[in-house]
Amino acid sequence: MQHLKTTADSASKNKPVFPLHPIGAVAAMIAQRAEKGDKPFIYIAEAGRRRQDIYELAKLLAGPDAVAEFAAPDGFPGDGLPVSAAIAGNRMATLRWLLDPKKRPSVIITTAAALIRKVPPRSIWADCHLEIRVGEKLDTDRLATRLRRLGYWQDDRVDEAGEFAIRGKVVEIFPAAAPRPCRIEHEDGIVTFIRSYDAASQRSVAETECLIVDPASERIIADDEEKFSADDQGHGEGDRATSRTPEFLCRHYETCETLFDYLPEAQVVVERGADLRSEEIFMTLKSLDGDIPAGHAVLADHLDRADWDGIVSDRLAALVDDVEADHSVPVFALGASPTRPSRTLPPHGSTMAVGSSSPAVMHGP
Repeated sequence: MQHLKTTADSASKNKPVFPLHPIGAVAAMIAQRAEKGDKPFIYIAEAGRRRQDIYELAKLLAGPDAVAEFAAPDGFPGDGLPVSAAIAGNRMATLRWLLDPKKRPSVIITTAAALIRKVPPRSIWADCHLEIRVGEKLDTDRLATRLRRLGYWQDDRVDEAGEFAIRGKVVEIFPAAAPRPCRIEHEDGIVTFIRSYDAASQRSVAETECLIVDPASERIIADDEEKFSADDQGHGEGDRATSRTPEFLCRHYETCETLFDYLPEAQVVVERGADLRSEEIFMTLKSLDGDIPAGHAVLADHLDRADWDGIVSDRLAALVDDVEADHSVPVFALGASPTRPSRTLPPHGSTMAVGSSSPAVMHGP
C-alpha cells in the first residue's frame, strides 16, 4: 500500500520514535512538547476513542489552554450520515481558536479521518460566532436569527448540543462545542446572569460573565443568502430528525481549505496505526462514483491521497510506534512550570467554554 510505505520511509530519515503504549506516556510526551512551544504540532491518533483518551490526559498535564481536539464526522465518506451538531461544533470551535495566534493551542489532537475532510475557508470568520456578556443589551429576536444562521435549532426543551429556546426573560442555549447547556437571564433587555446547568436536573453548575457560542454547523448561512424565521426551521424533535442532511461544503463555499491551512507552520506527529485508518478512508473514496453529483461532492470535500501523503511527509516531526516506553517517574520539580495547578473548577467571572473542545470553562478563545 502506497500510504503505508510513505510513513515507513519517513521513519528511516532519523525521525524520533515515541512509544505507542501506555497512553500516559503519549500524553506526557505531548505535554512536554507543548511546554516547549517552539511550533504548534498536530498529533494524529489511530482512532477517535484513542484520540479522546489521549486528549483528556494531555489536557490535565499541559493545561486546557495548550491542547485542543479536532473530531471527525461519524461514519465513512459517502455514508450519507449528517455531521452532528456536537461534531460540527467541535470542529468549528477549534478552527476559530486557531485563528488567534496569541491564544491558540500548542497541540491539536486528532485523527486522519478528521484531517482528510476539508473545512470552511478562513475568510468566513468575520461574523461567525456570538459573544453574550452580563450587563450588555440582548435582542432576543435578533439572537434567534443569528443562532439559526449558525445552525442552531429552536426547540421547547434544550437538552442536546445545537438547540436553543426563548421563554420570556430566559434564553437557553446548548452551545455545540460545550459539555452542557447555558441559561441566560435578562431584564429590560439587559443580560443579568449567565449560568451553565445540568440538562437532566436543570440545576445550575457554574456562573460566567461571558458566553461564547460557536457554530453548530460547518455550513454558515450568509446574512444576504437566506432569511430565517421561526417557521422556516420548525420546532420539535421530529422536524429536526428529518432536517439534518449531509452538508457538502464544496457546494456552499467557493473554495474549501484544510486544518493545515489554519496552521501552515505546524509539524505532525503520527501514530503508526493512523496509516491503516487513512487507507480505509481513501479506499472508501476510491469506491465512490465521481460522475454522479453526490459522489463528486463527497470527493471534493476530501483531500486526495497524493495531497495527504505530501502534507504528512513534509511536516512529519516524529512517529509513535510500538516501542518500549520509559516507565521511570518524571521529576516534575525540574519542569518549566513545576507549580502550575491543575485547573478543574472555573474561577468566578471567567469565560464559558463554548468556543472550543476544552472543559466547561476556559480563558482561551
